Amino acid sequence: MAQAMQIDTLKASNSLQDAGFEKKQADAIVETLSSADTAGLATKADLKAEISDAKVEIQKWMFGALAGQTALLIAVIKLL
Repeated sequence: MAQAMQIDTLKASNSLQDAGFEKKQADAIVETLSSADTAGLATKADLKAEISDAKVEIQKWMFGALAGQTALLIAVIKLL
């Protein structure tokens, strides 16, 4: 489950003001970002688990293909 984004609201607001936004605009942007629903976002742990599962699946297919090729090669050699 994703955790809420942690934003230093004062620093973000000041950065936006330094970039040319008015204080009211900067505060509104920071408020919008800090109140965003992040429940559906993937975490690093989620991504690592997905990558790990994908690697296992790829290995299964590779070893299956290798076994199939080996069996085919043996069959061809026996026919010759």
